[in-house]
Amino acid sequence: MKSAQYVLFRFENKGEIAAYLYEPIPLPREPLEAKANVWKQEVYFTVKELRIGNEGLTTRVKRGDVAFWPPGNALCLFYGFNQPYGPVKLLGRILGPSEDLAWIEDGEPVHIVSYRDYGKLGDIAKNLREEGIFAAARSWEDYQSIVVEHEGVGLEVYVEEWGYIIESESIFNMDGAVLSQLYFFKLDELAREYHVRADLDEEGRAILSAYAGSYEEMVRAVRAVSGCYNRFIGEVLEKR
Repeated sequence: MKSAQYVLFRFENKGEIAAYLYEPIPLPREPLEAKANVWKQEVYFTVKELRIGNEGLTTRVKRGDVAFWPPGNALCLFYGFNQPYGPVKLLGRILGPSEDLAWIEDGEPVHIVSYRDYGKLGDIAKNLREEGIFAAARSWEDYQSIVVEHEGVGLEVYVEEWGYIIESESIFNMDGAVLSQLYFFKLDELAREYHVRADLDEEGRAILSAYAGSYEEMVRAVRAVSGCYNRFIGEVLEKR
């Protein structure tokens, strides 16, 4: 796996968003402090101390991208489908379901720090990285989990005494309409091929999930969920 810099964005009222950066940024030993701004489906914050070059700018991003916006000297976290206000420099990817950022409010304090593995979940995240999977442990509200990005898909792994629960980022809203029900039936059909599950998250959005009784099964499930997710997007949603 290409080496990456892992960082945590610690939002004071919610918890941590982890990311890996394939374009490293200089971080001091003390946390960088900023205040969140919310625009469309994006959270950004000005960090005066950052010095990042302007080469390789783009006006196109994907959900889950981390970027730098030169005019505002700002780091940008894209959790939805809007495009940037102006050219940005892509830096990396958010780990786990990026839609958690929808809960961040304007003005919320955020601290940017270098990521370090800690505790049992940190050990598991380290092992996943050795398997070629981008992963980090994080705390969000009142729970801890491992957040993952594999083959462009954000996933979250919950570690319980009796096993592992793996959940993907959301795929589409289950609004009760016939079309969303048809999509869910197709998702369930594909999920069975990959030995994973079509499921709902706590907000009622369609996701993929899996249960694993061992670490080895969890690694296989992470790869299966990612593969099924991408196949569904490619074969179903992008053809309509």
